[in-house]
Amino acid sequence: MTTHSPDQVAQHSSPEDAWIIIDGKVYDVTKFADDHPGGKKVLMKAAGKDASKQFAQFHNPSVLQKYGPKLLVGDLSTSASSPSAPATSAPSASSASKPPDTFVQAGLLTSEKVAEHASEKDAWIIVHGKVYDVTKFLDEHPGGKKVLLKVAGKDATKQFDQFHNPSVLQKFGPKLKVGEIATAKL
Repeated sequence: MTTHSPDQVAQHSSPEDAWIIIDGKVYDVTKFADDHPGGKKVLMKAAGKDASKQFAQFHNPSVLQKYGPKLLVGDLSTSASSPSAPATSAPSASSASKPPDTFVQAGLLTSEKVAEHASEKDAWIIVHGKVYDVTKFLDEHPGGKKVLLKVAGKDATKQFDQFHNPSVLQKFGPKLKVGEIATAKL
């Protein structure tokens, strides 16, 4: 397999020619960028750099198993170092919208109640039975707001698990959580 130095990878950092490093492997994401479920912008931020940390933080390992073989261009040589892609910051705790009614404030929600929050100005999602207000996070989401808006007002567990590492919820979840889905027993 061909090897590439970090300096060589760094030369591939434009939308017309974008390579990234993940776990010592080099991937050409140029043609994949427009199809990236998280949006092209997030890949372009990492183009020409080592994105291992960010990839592991936001993706399930199965993503690389599925797409990696088609995009692999070689191994990373250790002849020079490469800067990591910038980390994405989480929204501040005060940025999450607070729910307005008593039922919501009690933290027990129905799917129907969550469905009322399906717009760019008011977006909630369900992941693993917990409800998150992602309204203020839309513009900060590394994959772009379009991805979140597609699942706003709905259960996004399947989509979340397909592309994210569970640690994402540990990191961002507490700041965005507004409640949990009420069980049928209530």
